[in-house]
Amino acid sequence: MFARTTETAIAALGSLAETHDVPGRRSVEQIAAACGRRAPFLAKLLSILSRSGLVAGERGPGGGYRLARSPEKITLLEIYRLFEGEPPTDDCAWGGDCLAGEPCPLHDGIAEVREATRRFLEETTLDAFGHQRAARAAPPASSRRRREPGRKATARG
Repeated sequence: MFARTTETAIAALGSLAETHDVPGRRSVEQIAAACGRRAPFLAKLLSILSRSGLVAGERGPGGGYRLARSPEKITLLEIYRLFEGEPPTDDCAWGGDCLAGEPCPLHDGIAEVREATRRFLEETTLDAFGHQRAARAAPPASSRRRREPGRKATARG
């Protein structure tokens, strides 16, 4: 859906968001392993993300990267704009200008998809990745033991 660079940046920042509450910084190699990307390409992206103010990087022993702001304050739209500019709005899927005359047959459907995508980018923050980690860490409901009604709890459950 997005350019490879944008997807990789979102994956890297998502990885940092998952561990935002853990003290310390993460190396390029740790981030690459967590998001399944190649370290050399990721290092270049992290440099861009650092210059843009989305991540804070530090060189040397104990160095690495962390989010420059809390995950709930970084939207996917901010990341998208950094690598792709503004999301398209009125471009015609057939290369014409739907607004100048009769809309093309795809106009209404494409407009809905674009609006939904823009809303998603505006409303989704990196905090979603922290919630994802919390959901993975919680035991599934089916693995929790439940007491039968009327049965007393014992030391074993």
